Order: sequence, then C-alpha cells, then structure tokens
Amino acid sequence: AERNRAEDNLTMRRDKFVDELNEYVKQAQAFSQLGNIAHVAENCLSLATLTATIKEAKEQAEAMVTEEALLGFPQSQFLQLEEVPKIMEPYVTLWTTAQEFQKSSYNWLNGSMLEIDPEVVEAETK
Repeated sequence: AERNRAEDNLTMRRDKFVDELNEYVKQAQAFSQLGNIAHVAENCLSLATLTATIKEAKEQAEAMVTEEALLGFPQSQFLQLEEVPKIMEPYVTLWTTAQEFQKSSYNWLNGSMLEIDPEVVEAETK
C-alpha cells in the first residue's frame, strides 16, 4: 500500500513536472517574438530568470530519476531540459549584446576618443 502510494505520488509529480517543462519550452520559444530594443533590460532579466529556472529543474530531474530508479520505474529523459537552452542561446546572445551596447554606446559616441581602449571595446563586442 505504501509502495503504491509512493508510485502514484511519483507519477503525479512527474506528470506535473513534464507540464512545467513544456511551459518552459513555450517561454523560450516566445523570445523569438521580442524585438523592441526599449525592453532590453527586461528581456535580459527574463532570459536570466528562465536560465536559472532550467538549472533548478535539472536538479529536480536528477532527484526524480533517482527516485524512479529506486522504485524500479523506467528513467525519464526530460529532453526539454536540453531543448530550452538551445532555443534560448541566440536570444541570450542577442539581448546581452544589445544590453552591453546600450551601456557602452554613449561613451563610445560622445566621450573622448582618448579614453576609449580599443581592446576593451573589442572584447565587449565579441
């Protein structure tokens, strides 16, 4: 009876977890719709938040796989945990580059040319 309860609990938590992971995939895909440069900071924060959420989800997945093994269940793959970072990668690059440009462009365009270190600019823009 206790084993059945543990199995049912695991199955319920796994199903809920898979639903959450699918939602993270949708959130990652939604970044393709963002394009307003005025929302650079907000977009970078959203990307960082989703990245942290995926990191936490990977830890949850490891614990769940361990629990599945203890109960003799087939181990879940949770492929969404690999899919989300791949989807997000170009948007992380885009929005962090835009944010760095916003932070530095005023000095580049209006500051003294003598104060600009070309090696720093090159490193920041790569």
